[in-house]
Amino acid sequence: MNIWKFKARIDGADIVVENTSATWFGGDNDPLDNGETSSGTMTKGNRFCMGCALPVLPQVKSTADSPLPKLPWGIMVEVTALGRTVTVPLIDNGPACSAGDGIDLTVHAFKALGASIQQGVIQGVSYRIRGGAQYHA
Repeated sequence: MNIWKFKARIDGADIVVENTSATWFGGDNDPLDNGETSSGTMTKGNRFCMGCALPVLPQVKSTADSPLPKLPWGIMVEVTALGRTVTVPLIDNGPACSAGDGIDLTVHAFKALGASIQQGVIQGVSYRIRGGAQYHA
């Protein structure tokens, strides 16, 4: 059983996660990522790709027991950190529970929040999954 470091709550029609951490993934700067996402969006060669990954596939061992339900690809996620907010589509499954983060962002989304990829992690991140409550069991 995976023990997650973040909690999700229902707020009206949305799912909200507060005070978690975010990392970046994909793009041409990630040697451990082939650029393919579960949604079919390609991150390599797509430097302006805006998107996020959330642990939403319960059948995948690394994201099983997530506080989040299975969500449709493309659902919009409003991410707030460092005094900025970006709204991005869900394009991939992750991060793994073992990573300890609550969300992964594409390089462009990570930078749009005011962070550099050298920084690697943003603390104090909150996000709102617009209309996500309808998928909660």
